[in-house]
Amino acid sequence: IYITPLYISLISRTDFRFILKSLTIVAATNTLLTAVLIPYIGLLGSSLGLLCATIYNVIAIYQRHGQIVGKIDVPHALFKDHRLRYAMTALLFLSALLIGGQPEMNYFAAGFILFFIGAIMTQEPLTRLLLQKLRPAK
Repeated sequence: IYITPLYISLISRTDFRFILKSLTIVAATNTLLTAVLIPYIGLLGSSLGLLCATIYNVIAIYQRHGQIVGKIDVPHALFKDHRLRYAMTALLFLSALLIGGQPEMNYFAAGFILFFIGAIMTQEPLTRLLLQKLRPAK
């Protein structure tokens, strides 16, 4: 969500050569890491390949935008207000990775993760708007 305005800025500046190069690296990174990791850790390897490729893409877009437009200051208040949500999301992600790597399914842990994902989702603006639209009018 935070990278989208910068990405749109690169598109509007017709920086298509960088975008093509970046997305080619993303695709190659995702494919290579997925192919290497899947035989060892199963589908978890696919998610790690995608995660690494996405992290590269975010870093590349920030750097390119900084080169063309100038360095941007990330508003610390943006992250300060959502620290708990980001920490909880990271903890849930790591928990899901650990559970996914187990040979047996732990339904209690999976239910725990799903409950907290739902709790986080209800705080998201789009989900909140959809829930308001679904509520019957008084």
